[in-house]
Amino acid sequence: MQIAAGASLRFDLRDQSAQATTSVYTSNGYPDLVGGWHHLAVTYDGRGGASAATGLTLYLDGVAVPLIRENAPGYVAMENLTEPLRLGTESSGWNQYNGALDEVRFWNVVRTPSQLLAAMGMELTGTETGLASYWKFNESTGTTAPNSVASGGALTLLNGTLRVSGGPATPQ
Repeated sequence: MQIAAGASLRFDLRDQSAQATTSVYTSNGYPDLVGGWHHLAVTYDGRGGASAATGLTLYLDGVAVPLIRENAPGYVAMENLTEPLRLGTESSGWNQYNGALDEVRFWNVVRTPSQLLAAMGMELTGTETGLASYWKFNESTGTTAPNSVASGGALTLLNGTLRVSGGPATPQ
């Protein structure tokens, strides 16, 4: 991803039934990193309940970053609903990400810091154990990104997506 000026990093878990959101975010932007490519990873240990935010860790270029944690007393767990996964936006028209993404990976296992460091500069095959979804954005046109994991779904790109050739091999 490319970091925009003044951008903070944020990750939310939403429990629709309880109408509760638990969040983690950084308190400030990263002005020294603006304009360069960086690796962002989020791990979640799967704990539910009112302390769910405690189970989230954000890594920037392989290093855990200090976070502000907002646990929601009513939060129980994430649910498998029909609401689409949102990347780069809190909701339609609100807190839109202004930057670039080279690829997005979702795992159904928690990755260790050493696993994150070892794989952050590599393009994966899509058959790695525990890899649930993997969008490489290597296509040159269109508003759909195919999933490199055979059992995963395509990703719909919204809001005037701009495609550019190339991308980072490793963070800068």
